[in-house]
Amino acid sequence: MKYTKSEANEQLHPALPLRKPRDNFRNDRNDPDEIKDKAMTWHSLVDWFLSLGKKYNVNPLVFGGIYIGAIPFFTASAAWIVRNYRIGKSVVVPALFAGFFFVSAYLYLILVGRNVPLWVYGFVLALIVFGLFSTVTKIKSKIRQ
Repeated sequence: MKYTKSEANEQLHPALPLRKPRDNFRNDRNDPDEIKDKAMTWHSLVDWFLSLGKKYNVNPLVFGGIYIGAIPFFTASAAWIVRNYRIGKSVVVPALFAGFFFVSAYLYLILVGRNVPLWVYGFVLALIVFGLFSTVTKIKSKIRQ
């Protein structure tokens, strides 16, 4: 007489109750097709990222474009600060430009965004404070050279 695996286990261990799988437990959870379906693909990541823009009325591509596009202008402004300091000119105007380029993407988020969670404003403030500290430290080291 042939037994299935569960029947054989029941005969070998009659005192042990059979364990029923939970509704949300799947015996085939290691199935490669299922893992592939559940894995975050590039397209699902892009869809999620773009959905944030709709939710908060901010275009992520515009935000990213401003963020990346401001980098060379910020760098040029920082170099301008160092140059002006070395030749004895005022550093106020280049510092204002550097500050504007540093916060330009965040200004877009604050001015255009709707229903943005409060923690995002705190995070942006922390980034600005850290960036200010980092920039001042770098400019001081460039001036000393």
